[in-house]
Amino acid sequence: MNDLTSICPPSGDEKARVVVLGEVPGKEEVLNGENFSGPTGRILFEDHLGSAGISRSQCLVMNTYWERPPGGKFELIREPFKYEDQVMELINSYPRDLIIAIGDHALNMLLGKLGIWKHRGSILRVPHVANNCAILPMIHPAAWMRNKKQEEGSSGLEYWVRVLGRMDAQRAKQILAKPSLCDIKRKVFTYGRSVFEGRIQNLSPYQRLQQELGEYSQASVLSFDIESSGDDILCIGLAKSPASSTVIPFNGTFSRQEEVQLLRMVRDILNGPSLKIAQNSDFDAQHLAREFGIAIKNFWFDTMVAHALLEPEMAHDLDLLVSIYTLHPFYAEEKKNSQEDFWIYCGRDC
Repeated sequence: MNDLTSICPPSGDEKARVVVLGEVPGKEEVLNGENFSGPTGRILFEDHLGSAGISRSQCLVMNTYWERPPGGKFELIREPFKYEDQVMELINSYPRDLIIAIGDHALNMLLGKLGIWKHRGSILRVPHVANNCAILPMIHPAAWMRNKKQEEGSSGLEYWVRVLGRMDAQRAKQILAKPSLCDIKRKVFTYGRSVFEGRIQNLSPYQRLQQELGEYSQASVLSFDIESSGDDILCIGLAKSPASSTVIPFNGTFSRQEEVQLLRMVRDILNGPSLKIAQNSDFDAQHLAREFGIAIKNFWFDTMVAHALLEPEMAHDLDLLVSIYTLHPFYAEEKKNSQEDFWIYCGRDC
């Protein structure tokens, strides 16, 4: 059999409400004429999706590239988007409730994004894909197999792939139960022109922030976060609910007198009776104490420490926690777009 021309076309019901899109067929897939019928397929359907009650019979299963590549390596393919038109035509030919993008190449074809470890677990939608149906990126089960030869860390990677795969499969189950599933509406108040559109027009951004901060003194629970560069704090964020946060920049946006007044308000809030929540609170608290002389009183909960107790073998960065415990998609890359996006990123962290 010519390895370069061995084709494994889509398999399953073309009208299925669920599409599973992988990368390339393996040797067993080509021999069987069925995608994900080898070792990775058994992990995907028997372990990950199977744990959520999603069976192969419910899915249309295909890959971004339908041929077996040289040595099974995607990077050796000369025309990686050779089958893109056929893939997209088939996906868009019938109504879909969910597209599961398995691996970086599927994520890239559908959304033009890379970074499956960051985007996995996010509910993403784009108008040109199956009438804006949900797209759920998942780590490819082959991820740990590709690293199996590495003596150090291979078992940990297998654990990650399996645990996160099962978690993301539960997210897929949620979407199938409610195809319109999405995150709650979240609002970040900061010094951005767009933030103040439709608000009270006779207040300056400084006065508007003062007004927002005034509401925090009554909050029973609030979270805080800083963004820094070296020893300099660039902005401080506060959130009084899952849906509303406020970010105060300290980078010359306001006059020195205005900054001092805003810092006094932040100090009073963080010294106040509200229960405080943070991620890696030791870092933020030390910076606030060292640079601004602000102490945190009534500290209650550190999300990083809590997750370390729940899942000691996993990482505990906020990106991962957001992907597991909320419906908010990955957003860290947006902070590079503009100064306002950087502030909004801090507010989302809160």
